[in-house]
Amino acid sequence: MRLVALCIFSRARGLSVASSSLLRRAVETLRSAGVPEAEASAEWLLAHAVGSTTRYVPSEISAEQRSLFEAYVARRAKREPTQYIVGRWAFHGVEVTVRPPTLVPRPETEELVERIIEWWGDRPARFVDICCGTGCIALALRETLPGSSCLAFDIDDAAVSLATENAAGRFPVLRRSAEEPRPPTEPPYDFVVSNPPYIPTAELATLDPEVALFEDRAALDGGEDGLDVVRSILEHAPTYLDPDSARTVWLELDVSHPKKLLEDRRTLVPDGVLLDTFDDLFGNPRFARLVFPKHLCGVGGR
Repeated sequence: MRLVALCIFSRARGLSVASSSLLRRAVETLRSAGVPEAEASAEWLLAHAVGSTTRYVPSEISAEQRSLFEAYVARRAKREPTQYIVGRWAFHGVEVTVRPPTLVPRPETEELVERIIEWWGDRPARFVDICCGTGCIALALRETLPGSSCLAFDIDDAAVSLATENAAGRFPVLRRSAEEPRPPTEPPYDFVVSNPPYIPTAELATLDPEVALFEDRAALDGGEDGLDVVRSILEHAPTYLDPDSARTVWLELDVSHPKKLLEDRRTLVPDGVLLDTFDDLFGNPRFARLVFPKHLCGVGGR
């Protein structure tokens, strides 16, 4: 899990000798605990302890702030994600509340949002976010595409509650399964986006403690091959698509999945679907874009 460093420690940022020493000891503590990117974690936690949302940290830190910082470091040393300790996190130009066990927004998912924006342009959109988690995708797209409307849903009660909080009335958030088609009372949408559970079950044991110990397993576990929820989305997402619009589904996937989708089209992808896959910034196959034929779209369920 990558963090953006505040550069407090490396540049000193005008800290007093005592404060610099405090930060240095925190970094050593986190490194000893095996925490990745210990310096960045310590810097974020120090900024949070003093109430800063920018790179600025006062040169002098009060005793109360020092105690708070040390408590944060102790939590991070137990591998609790920095994002959960801070409680807020930036995601593609918006800030969302985060709390366990709902998954922390990932940089890769920001890439998914960016690809959708590049593809769609600056037009208003109607879209649905399936398996929405914190609601970060829906929020970022809605804020970037003015005049857009959307629906977000998730099967997990904690995620629905958190996404509702982050939406703050800007779009509806529902408790709904990816296995459910669009009800006929709801209008269709231009496109569907989803970052579903996609990790193969056998790989869960290899996850970092930050993920394995604190994040919702159900939001990670995609079944034996990681495609259980993806299959449901490919079956039911077309019911959400307006047959006279883009008819497109965007997915974030495990690195093994784009190849499987391409090789096993007959079993995984309906006939007539146009499929493109894309790498992330690290060159890993990560995203898929599927355009469904008109006759498969817009047929609601129930």
